Amino acid sequence: MDEFKDHVTFNDSVQIKGTAKALLGSYVSDATVNYTIKRNTKILYEKRNKYGYYNHTDEIFAATTKTDKKGKFTIPFMTVENNIVERKDLKSYSYTVSIEVIDINGEVQTTTKTIKVGPKNFLFDIIVPDNHDVKTPLKTTLIANDLNDVPVFASGEVKIYKLKSPDRILRKRPWSLP
Repeated sequence: MDEFKDHVTFNDSVQIKGTAKALLGSYVSDATVNYTIKRNTKILYEKRNKYGYYNHTDEIFAATTKTDKKGKFTIPFMTVENNIVERKDLKSYSYTVSIEVIDINGEVQTTTKTIKVGPKNFLFDIIVPDNHDVKTPLKTTLIANDLNDVPVFASGEVKIYKLKSPDRILRKRPWSLP
C-alpha cells in the first residue's frame, strides 16, 4: 500500500494506490484485487443520549479490479456521508478499505487501510518543555496534522497569558467555631 498523503473532506474523491508483490519480492501482474469499503460513524460523546449507542458500520462499496504489469492497482471511492447523524453531532467517519490480492497461482495477500474524515479535520499539538527558566524566551513547537496524520501547513498566532490567581486561599475550616 502506498503512503496516503492527500487531505480528505466530506464527499471527496479518494484514490488508494498500492503495489502487489509476491513473497519473493517480484511484482504480481494481472492479479485479481478484491476490495470492500466500510464506513464507521463515530458521534461526539456528549451527543450519545440523542443517538443512543450509535457505533454503526456500513459497507458502502465492494468491487474487483486487476493489477497492471508492474503490480500497481488503484481503488477509487467517495467519502459519502451518513444521513442519520447530523454533521454537528459527528466526531468522524472512518473508511476502512480491506484489500485482498489473489495471483494466478492462488497466493492470497490481504491488507487494510483506514481513512478518517471529520467536521474538524485538523489536529494541533503543541510541544512545551517540562522545565523552563523565566529569564529565557519560551521555545515551543506547534504541529498541525489532519485526521490521517498527514502534515498540513498552518499559520496563525499563539498567545500565552498568565493566569489570574486569587489574592488569598480559601479552604474549609478543619474544626468548628469555638
